[in-house]
Formats: sequence, C-alpha cells, structure tokens
Amino acid sequence: MEAMDTTPAEATEPEVKPEAVSQDTEAPSTEAVSKAEEPAPAPEEKPEAPAAPQPTHQRAGYKRVANRDDDDERKRICGPGPDVTTHLEELMVHVGDNKDANIVEVLKSLRDLLSQNVEKEEAFIVGQFARCIKFKPEKLTIYSTLAGLVNADAPEFGKNFVQRVVDELNHSLKEGEFDIAVRIITFIADLANTGILSLESVAGFLNQFTAFVEKENLQTDFFVYCVLHTLPWVGPAFHSAKSPLLEPILSKVGAYIASRKKHHLKALQVWIDGDKTVQEDYIDCLWGQIRNLQRDNWNEQHIVRVDMAYKVVLSGAQKHALPEVVIPAFDDKTEYPLPRVVFRLFSAEDVVGGENPLPDANSIERFLVEEDLNWIIANNYLNWRVCARELLAYHRADSIPLYHCITEVVFSQLFRLPEAPYMELFYGALLIELCHTALEKMPQVLAHASQILYQRTSNMQIICVERFVSWFSYHLSNFQFRWCWEDWEDCLKEDELSPKLIFVREVLEKSMRLSYHKKIVEILPKEFKPIIPNEPKFQFVVDDEEHPAHEDSLHFAAKIRNRVTCEEILLSVKRNEDDIKEGECPYDPDQVAIFTGTLLKMASQTFSHTFAAINKYLDVFLKFVNYADALQPVLLRTIHECWGEHRQFVIMLVDKLLKVQVFDPHIIIAWVFSGDLKEELGRSWIWEVLNLAIKRASIQHSHSQANKTSVEIVYAKKKARLESQAKNTTSEQRENDDEDEDMGADAVDPTVEDRLAKLAGDVSQAQIDYDKSKDALRNVILDVSHKFALAITEHLCSADEEGADYDTPFYRFLVGRFKEMLILNWRDVFLFWADVDRELLSSTAIDERIRQIFVQFRALKY
Repeated sequence: MEAMDTTPAEATEPEVKPEAVSQDTEAPSTEAVSKAEEPAPAPEEKPEAPAAPQPTHQRAGYKRVANRDDDDERKRICGPGPDVTTHLEELMVHVGDNKDANIVEVLKSLRDLLSQNVEKEEAFIVGQFARCIKFKPEKLTIYSTLAGLVNADAPEFGKNFVQRVVDELNHSLKEGEFDIAVRIITFIADLANTGILSLESVAGFLNQFTAFVEKENLQTDFFVYCVLHTLPWVGPAFHSAKSPLLEPILSKVGAYIASRKKHHLKALQVWIDGDKTVQEDYIDCLWGQIRNLQRDNWNEQHIVRVDMAYKVVLSGAQKHALPEVVIPAFDDKTEYPLPRVVFRLFSAEDVVGGENPLPDANSIERFLVEEDLNWIIANNYLNWRVCARELLAYHRADSIPLYHCITEVVFSQLFRLPEAPYMELFYGALLIELCHTALEKMPQVLAHASQILYQRTSNMQIICVERFVSWFSYHLSNFQFRWCWEDWEDCLKEDELSPKLIFVREVLEKSMRLSYHKKIVEILPKEFKPIIPNEPKFQFVVDDEEHPAHEDSLHFAAKIRNRVTCEEILLSVKRNEDDIKEGECPYDPDQVAIFTGTLLKMASQTFSHTFAAINKYLDVFLKFVNYADALQPVLLRTIHECWGEHRQFVIMLVDKLLKVQVFDPHIIIAWVFSGDLKEELGRSWIWEVLNLAIKRASIQHSHSQANKTSVEIVYAKKKARLESQAKNTTSEQRENDDEDEDMGADAVDPTVEDRLAKLAGDVSQAQIDYDKSKDALRNVILDVSHKFALAITEHLCSADEEGADYDTPFYRFLVGRFKEMLILNWRDVFLFWADVDRELLSSTAIDERIRQIFVQFRALKY
C-alpha cells in the first residue's frame, strides 16, 4: 500500500513570493539583499516617432509612453506591488537557508534593511522575530545575532523586543506550550552572547527556574531541563567571563538531580531486564553531557556561533533589563512533559564505509544533533515529504553520519512511551520518503536498524514490539514485501510466547491485511509454514446440511432476503412463553446465534456490507443488551466462530458493536480473560480488542464531558439574556431578542420561567449522563486492572505450589500485556488512580511484584 498523496501545506512557514527570493526558495545572497534596497531603474524611453498626419492614434510598431493616468489605472487593475513587510518577512524566514551564501554578509545586509525600516515597522519586525524564534529554533543563533545587530543601531527596538519575547514565554507557560517554552528560554539565554542582555540578567533569569528545586514534581523536572538546555549556548560566555554566577545554579540543579526518584525508568525503557543497552533518564543523560562539557572548559563544536563575527559591534550595544517572567503555580490538571528515556540504537561500530564518526553518547554534540533533528521533525510533522527534505538538508550533515542519526531519532520518537509525539503512520511515511529520496544510503541504514531491533526484540517491551510490528509491516508493503526472511528463521525455535516469535508472526498477520494471503505464502520460505496465518475466510458450521440447525439458518436467510422487520426477527428468536420464568432472558440463545451467523454470512463480502446489515437490524441487537450476561457472550462467540480466521474482521465488528453500545466493555474484558481464547492468548488481536473496549468507554466519557460543558455554557449565556429580557420589556428589546440567533426556539416560549426551567433540565440531564459515563469508565479501569492482577497472582501461586520458577515466558508475556494496558490508557488510569489505589494497592493480598508494576507506572507523574 503506497503512502497517500495528501500532503498538507506547511504550517510554520509563510508562502514564498517570487519577488522576494530566488526560485529555489533559498535565502538571497548579500548582493541580492543590497539590490533589494536600490530603487528600480526607470524604463528606457524610445525616441519619439516623427510627426504624422494622423497623430490621434498609435502607429504600428511603436509603444506609447505611459503617463501618470496609465500608472494609476494599472495599479487600480493589478493592485499595488509587494509591500516592505512581505519582503522583510521572507528575508527573515529564509535567512541562513542558502548554504553557499556568506552568512556574515547576509546578516549585515539584512541588518541594514531592518534598521532602515524599524522606525515605521517595529511592531511587525518584533512579531516576525517572535514567530521565527518559536518555529525556526534550528536557526536560534542567527536570529539572536540579527536581533543584537538591530539593537546596536536602535536600542529602543531592543527594549521592545525583549518585552515581546518574555510575553511570548509567559503565554507559552500559561497555555502549557512547553515545547515552545524550551525554545524561548534557550533563546533568551543566548541573548547574553549578542549584547542584548547581561550575564547577570541571564543568571537571574535561570535562578527563577531553580527556585523550585525543593519540590520534586513534573513542573520542576521541566524547569531543570530548561536550565540544562540553555547551558550549551550560554555556558561558554559565563566561563570566558570567569563569572561565578553559574556555579550556584549548577549546584542547585545537581542536588535536585541527585535526590530525584527514578522509579519510572522500568516503565518507560524500550528494553527490559537482560539487555545491556544503557537507557538513561533524559535529565540524567543531559546532566552528564553538561558535566563533560564543563570539564572540557565549555568547548563544544556544534553550535554555529554567528555572533563571534560581530563581537566588537555587539559588545558595545546597549543592554536591557529583563522583564519579570510569570511562572504559573503547579497544577495537577496541567499536562507537563512526562519523563522519558534516552533511546540509543547505534554505536560507533555500526557506522562503517568511511562515514563521519558518530558523536559519543556522553558528548554534548550528540544531544545537540538529536535536538536539531527533533526540532526539524516538530516543525514539519504535518508534511512528511517536506520533513524528509529538511532532514536530509541538515546544516551539520557534513560532520555527522546523517542517515544513522536520522534513523535513531525517528525510532526514538516512534518507541517513546507512553506515546509517540505524533501519529505512528507519520513515521512510516517519513521513513519511506527518506528511502525514496536517499536511495544510495538510507535503505541500507534502515535495514541495518531493523536487524538490530529484531536481534534485541527478546528484551523489548511488548508495547514497543507491537509498534515495531506495525511500522515494519507497513514499510514492507511499500517495497513488495522484499526481505531476507531466512535471516529470521531462528524465531521458529523460540517459545510460543517469546517476543521474537510474536514479532515475526504478527508481521505476517499485518502484512496479510495490507496484501493478500496468497502473496504472503509465495514470498516466505517453506520453513515459515507453521506460523503463516490461515486463509482469512468466513466459516459457518450451520452451512453443513447435516447440521441440526441448517433448516433454521435457511429460515432466517429467507426472512433477511425478504427484508422483514426487527419485530419479526425478535419473534423468531423468542422462547416459548411457558418456558420463560420471571427475570429470565426471553430469547433463545441458540436461535440468536443462528440468526447472527446467518446475517454475517449474507453480508460477508466486505466490511461495508457487514456494517450495513448490523445497522439494519440494530434494534434487534439492542434488545439483546437488556440481557447482557446471557446474550452478549453468545454474540461474541458467534462472531469469533464465523470470522476467527479473519482477525481484522473480528476487531472491526467488536469495535462497531462497542461503538453502538451493543457490547458492554465488561463483557469484552471477561471474554478475553476467559478460557474461550486460551489457544490464541499469544495473538495480538485479543489484546487489541481488550484495549478497544477501554478506549470506547473513554471516548464515551469524553463526549459526555464535552456535552456537559457545552450545555452549561449555553445555559449561562441564555440565562443572562433571558433575565435581561425580563427587565427590559420594551418593544425594541423584544425585537432584538427575536433577531438573536442564539435564542433559537426558546424565544417563542410563553414565559421566562418556563425557558429557564427547560434549560436547567438540559443541564441536569447532561450532568447525569456525565456522572454515568464517569462511573462506567471507572468500573472498566478497575475491572481490567483487577483481572490482570488476579491472572498474575494465580500464576505466582501455582509456581509456588509446584516449587517451579515463576519467571516463565507466560509470566513475562502477561506482565508485558499488563504494562501495555496501563501505558496505552495512562490518562484514564491516572484519572481514577485514587480508586485503583484504594481497591487494589491497599489490599494486603496483592503480591509485591504486582505492586511494583503499579509503583513504576505511578512514577510517571510522581
């Protein structure tokens, strides 16, 4: 399946006008910038034609000279030419993009142009700087230098510029835009290098964030990370000035990091016990890199320090006071950045063929390269083609093994827990585009990475195995499923529940969804026959003429062809009235199963046919919901028996019936943990269905919450207007009320009291629906957590009774699926953590090994 060509427009760069930049959209050279300031030469006039006897019209072959009236007419028709703000915007956006241009000369020319226009267009220029800082962070030092040069010419600009940057920081902190806040904080620190701020101001600025180190929480983690993030840029300035202001900051940060708890590591690591790969916490890793940089006298070789070319000019510029940064108080409801683990895939030995060496994992250069690549992805994730182009055009490509670094960064995001920053499909499309664009190198590097990941799959968290499966099968589908399958034959000797075998088996399953069964059979060696999925076809045992229920099936098929009503179907499956006791289900489970199987068979051509059939007889299925314990398991078993070989169909059908509330999530959870699916325990589709049940309960809760908020807003708005109407009974006010579109049908109600009572009733109903959905989601979370804990406890008790080792493939698999459930549904689990703690963790019966799983998960948010 090829990547869809639905490329959205770039969201972070303004449209480039041909009048301002060259056709290849690179930044103009110094000469081009200088020429932009010169007035256009006047058009050369042709000599006047000799006098003619008929001067009233233009002679053939001559152009008449345009007069002022003609110019006005042309402007009226064509509009004015590009104004100066458009020209400035495009020069600022693309500055530094042209690698062949001398950046020093380009900045000098652009500085002159900005200084000439700063008096009239200061607000626009300051605003454009703010946008570039937020969305072009890879050119941070270029913009800080440019701002410093303009400040040297116009100090008032520098004052207003600093105020605007701090305002942007305050806004990002208030709104929870933490990625933007990191960029702005780093930029503010770098202003000490360009003469806009003093080192004392920057030290005071950083001390504002270290003031929180006494409290260990996610907000403090973020502030400590921000301080560390600035040091590669501003640390050398403190060192060269021999300033003692940095040491107290480092001491506070170091003390906080040393005392910081790291229980979350095991929950977030890609590889679990047994793998020798170093998997550090992101703050610990950066702290180690900063300490190494400090030992090297703050000498790093990565950041492009453009300001050094203007040292004399910038040092003499006026410095400004830094306005107060408003730091919001810690709030549990704010989604601060979660802790993460630094992902490493390649070592120095993996880079061969004369390429540039890979920066050491403990060096600041490794961090800076990864940060630049992460920034490029963040600014272009809406367009994978542009993202691939920008990654391959990375300005430091000549000093690093670019393809290895890109691959490692992309996989680090894909495997990030609890969730990847962007859609998983984006990473698949991006890697395909990189392979198509860099044919000579990227496919080989990606194949090498896939082999490394496969060899380490045995120690990989099951949730990461699933992501690996999804990406690899999608990638293969775009390259005719070509792969050296013989290299992976060792998985066939593994245990049924080993991650290696699960990975290969599920890749084949997903590949079959993206292709067809015969294709997969043809491309695989015969040794893989035991794990090749069966042909996905519909199976209905009642089709056998010898089956006792065959006639009943034909009877239902005739009814369905004749488009009988739902009432007639319900009568057909109803039991004899004399056999029904009070409170019992009035419908015959066997007849319900035969009807359901017959309906699925007659609509088995496509998903659309099946969904249409379910929608037609939805009222029938909804009647069964009243007897969930009796009939929902019957429906589940029937679906599984009919479509058991086509697992994608089972997933889609269960999801559909959950969505229309035919299935209750608790029934799905009970089915997964029952003995009915024991033979397929190791298959991924079972756990996908389990998490779908939780997801549907969560979606229902989100919808009811949104509806409650909406109704409350409408109620408050209309209540204020109705009360105002009661006080103002003039005819003019009544006409205004009648014309008010927001009043809707309420405007015709006879009294204000009646209208308010109706609105209050809507609010009450919305509150009831919200409470009901919240209770339902809470019960689902508690139910699935309890069933996992019970299943693990039973295994541990069984092992103790038999005197056997509990750490078996089954135990590791079950624990892995438990962790997967917690991580995939982490927001919902944290929403009801108090209930989980009270119902499960407070119990003395819970095993300590199970408790540790909860403790590690809880450490995500302290």
